[in-house]
Amino acid sequence: MSIPAPTRKFELTDLYEDPLDHILYNQNLTCHDRARLCVTDRRFAQKCRERRHLVQCAEEILIPSVFEIRTNIDSNFPRVRAAALLALGALGEHAKDHVDAVAEKINDPRVVVKEAALLALGALGEHAKDHVHAVAEKINADNSVFVRMRAMEALAAFGELARPYVGAIKGALNGNTPFAVQKPALLALGALGELTQDYVDTVAEGLNDKFSIRQRSALKKMEVLGAFGELVKKEHVQSVVKIVHEDGLEASHAVKVLGAFREVVDKEDVDAVANFLTEGTQYSQEKVVALKVLSKFGELAKHHVKIVANYLNDPDSSVRGEALRSLGAFGELAKEYVHVVAENLDNEHAYVRSAATEGLGMFGEVAKDYVDAVAQKLDDPDYSVRLAAIKALGMFGEVAKDYVDAVAQKLGDTDYSFRLAAIKALGAFGKLPLRHVTKVVAKIYQEKVHGQYAYPFQRIELGWAVGNTLKDALEVLLI
Repeated sequence: MSIPAPTRKFELTDLYEDPLDHILYNQNLTCHDRARLCVTDRRFAQKCRERRHLVQCAEEILIPSVFEIRTNIDSNFPRVRAAALLALGALGEHAKDHVDAVAEKINDPRVVVKEAALLALGALGEHAKDHVHAVAEKINADNSVFVRMRAMEALAAFGELARPYVGAIKGALNGNTPFAVQKPALLALGALGELTQDYVDTVAEGLNDKFSIRQRSALKKMEVLGAFGELVKKEHVQSVVKIVHEDGLEASHAVKVLGAFREVVDKEDVDAVANFLTEGTQYSQEKVVALKVLSKFGELAKHHVKIVANYLNDPDSSVRGEALRSLGAFGELAKEYVHVVAENLDNEHAYVRSAATEGLGMFGEVAKDYVDAVAQKLDDPDYSVRLAAIKALGMFGEVAKDYVDAVAQKLGDTDYSFRLAAIKALGAFGKLPLRHVTKVVAKIYQEKVHGQYAYPFQRIELGWAVGNTLKDALEVLLI
C-alpha cells in the first residue's frame, strides 16, 4: 500500500459549461446584476440555485466531514483508525489542523495504524515538517519491517525536508536490511541527489554474480535505480541483457529491469525482450511480463507491434488480455490493430472482454470510433467488464463526453469500486458539468448517511479514496 499518485485537481474552469458559467463565476458581478439575470434568464437562475446548493453542501456536509474523519482516528477499531488516518493524509491542506493528532498515531500499539499514520504524514508533506524527525526515528526504532518501510516511504515523500536524515537513510542500504525498506531508501536518496555513481556501479557488479540470490538482489536494486537513468551506464544494461539471453531463473526479472531502463536502452536491448517473448519462455506469466515491458518502450519497439498482435491468438486468456492492453499502450503505433482489439469486446471470456475494453480506452483518440461500443459494456453481465468500461471512458476523455451522464449514473451503484471509478472518470472528461459535481457531493452525503462514509472501512485503502473525493469536492466548492 504505497503512497498513491495525487488525483487530478479540479479547476474552476472545469465548471464552465457555456458562456453563462463565465458570468456566474465573475467575481465582479454585483448582486443587482445577478438578481436581474435571474429574472431575465431562466437558465442562469437554475445555475444560481445549483451553486447555492453546492455551497450549502460544502458548509453542511464537506467541512464537518473532515472533523468526523478526525474523530475516527481515535476509534476502538484499528482498521477504522488506519482508514481515517489515510483519509486525512489524502485531504492534504484541508487536514493541516490535524497534523499533530496524526503524528501521535505513529506510536499506536497496532502496526496497521502506525503504517497509516506514517503514510499520512508523508502525504501531508510541508504541513507535517515538525514531525519529520519522529518519522526518521522509526527507520530503526520499530520492530516491524512494515513500519520501517512506511517510515522510509514517508521520508521519500517529504523530499528536501528529509535531507538532514540522509545518513540514516543510507544506513538502511546495508545487506541486513529487508529490501522492502531499501527500496524507498533508494528512491529517497535518488530524489535528494544523494545516490553516487560508485554505489550504482557496486550494485551492478552483482548482476554478474552466478549465485542466484545475490544476482536477484542486484536486479531488484537496479530496477529501482532505473528511475535515475543518468546513473545507469550502457555496461549495466548489457549485464541485464546478458541475464535475459542466458534464460535462467532470473531472465523474466531481468526483462522487467529493462523496462525500468526504458530511458537508456537501445533497439538491440528491446530486441532481446522480444526474443525472450517469442523464444525464451513457454510460461504464460513470463509472456505477460514481456508483453507489458515491450509496450513501455514505445517508438523503440514499434517494429515489434506485430509480434505483440500475434499473442492475441495465445491459448491462455491472460496472455491474450495483456496483448490487448499492450496494443492499446502503443497507441498511434498500433492503430492498424484497433479494429482487432474491438473485435474482442464480445469475446466469450470476461477477462478478454475486460482487457479489450481497457485497451481501447488506452488507445485514446485513435480508437474514438469505438467509444459507443465501449459504452455498451457498461451493461455487460460481468463485473470486471463493467468496471473496465467506466475506466476506459475516462481514458478517452473529451472524445467520450457524450457519455458523461452514463458514467455519472454509476455514482449511485451499490458497489464502491464502481462509484470510485465513476468519480475518477468524471474528473478526466475535462470540463465537468456542474450538475455532476452536485451528484458527487450528494453521493458523499449518501455514503455518510448510510454508514459507509468514513467508517466502518471494511477495506483500509478506502481511506485514500474518501479523502481524495472530499479533497476534490472541497477544491471545487471552496474557492
